[in-house]
Amino acid sequence: MLVRERLPNVSLQSSSRKQLSICRVRGAAQRHFERLGMHRGQLGCLASIKTDHNTKDDIYNRNMQRQMGWAHLNPYEYHFDRGLYYHEIIPNLICGSQPRNAADVAQLVSDERVTHILNLQQDKDLHYWGVSLEEIRRACATHSVTHMRRPARDFDPHSLRRTIPGAVHMLAEALNNGGRVYVHCTAGLGRAPAVCIAYLYWFTEMQLDEAYSFLTSIRPCGPKRDAVRGATYDILTSVGNCSISIPAANGNGTNGNNGNGTSHDPHHTHHHHHQHHHSHQHHQQHPHADFESLPGEAYARLSEGDRFALQYRVLRGVC
Repeated sequence: MLVRERLPNVSLQSSSRKQLSICRVRGAAQRHFERLGMHRGQLGCLASIKTDHNTKDDIYNRNMQRQMGWAHLNPYEYHFDRGLYYHEIIPNLICGSQPRNAADVAQLVSDERVTHILNLQQDKDLHYWGVSLEEIRRACATHSVTHMRRPARDFDPHSLRRTIPGAVHMLAEALNNGGRVYVHCTAGLGRAPAVCIAYLYWFTEMQLDEAYSFLTSIRPCGPKRDAVRGATYDILTSVGNCSISIPAANGNGTNGNNGNGTSHDPHHTHHHHHQHHHSHQHHQQHPHADFESLPGEAYARLSEGDRFALQYRVLRGVC
């Protein structure tokens, strides 16, 4: 039996209080922003009354603490038997933990009117927890929910960095089409919030630290900030011949790539940019080294022009 807890609405704080119809953009980007002027939903979380810790929970949480560098687990813990745990970040964008079965999908539809689910897990994550992807997909088809995948390796900031542009593309398209999107990884504490933060950073007036603080004030978590910053760098320092690989929807109403986390790597070439300059060949061969040599605040702020360029590339699936 599932017990539902409603949380109060969260108002935007300080500079984040501004309307989310932010950048003055044209075309697809402008149409995208107009979709955000919808009614704010309730924040919510869903948890089961069963709270026993099992061995898998303990192993996963210890590994999460070690890999993510969190000094204390609480509240950054995941317990499979507690069920769904999620928060609405902005209207129609919900960030949470994995749906475990068809009943969880049905609950998201009935309680939150979810129309799209974006899954950032690899196949091995699902196998570890005994979650059937086919059951989830069948449930989505039953409830006319679009199931999308963009796998990233758990606890790996480089994999997450490569995954973020394609995931944000999927998220932005779903929101632009009037969808209500549930973004999840396993615990909803690392990969999923990072994708949501990237969306806030790229598609609202918030700078990176504002977007990070805004999301984590609603949903306690500790995603890798530098993965978002690195993805921003990758897009802004690439030229138009590099595309975000977005497979078309297949026959069962799902889309996304395979479950092993392989996808097109957007770390290729780049053009002249006001924040830094490197040679075409050096960037191709050493994208991580190029980025990691920059100061910690590089690419943590966007000018209006950079934000428009970034939106244009993400919405059209080019980096």
